[in-house]
Amino acid sequence: MRFDAELGEPSVFKGQPREELDDMWDSPVDQPVILVNNETLQAFDPTSKPTKSANRHYYAPAEVFSSAPLLEYITRKLIWRNHYQHVDTFQDPPEMTWEHVDRCIDLLRQVLMCHADTGLIFYTDHGDAQPEARVSTVHMCRNFSRIVNWVNEHDSSLEIFAEIL
Repeated sequence: MRFDAELGEPSVFKGQPREELDDMWDSPVDQPVILVNNETLQAFDPTSKPTKSANRHYYAPAEVFSSAPLLEYITRKLIWRNHYQHVDTFQDPPEMTWEHVDRCIDLLRQVLMCHADTGLIFYTDHGDAQPEARVSTVHMCRNFSRIVNWVNEHDSSLEIFAEIL
């Protein structure tokens, strides 16, 4: 997959706040939780003390659906916060809002370091001008649609239990 990252490159995820843009950002995030057994829970997080369960299985969202809102929060809702005054976090005192921002930034840093992309960025030479980074590069990506489909097929409301992926 080639990332479209050049300045001015159009994207359905870019632009000033509007309903269509909010819908696009919500679509990859608005996914159901799955149900996992204790063995799966222990494999992912042996220190967890889950509080919600159904039929001795535990509710768990796929983590990718928790990372995307962090990005949306710090890049869109914080920058355009006058438009997003209704967001719960913006009702908090300023120091708490900035604590949320710091947490989002640090979690995204950890996600980026965990999934360290080893792709290469090359430069275009413009003679005497500074070389320009070509950031629209090719990547080997997971199939996001397949992940969404799998999660939807294992929606906890269907009471289908998902075991270790």
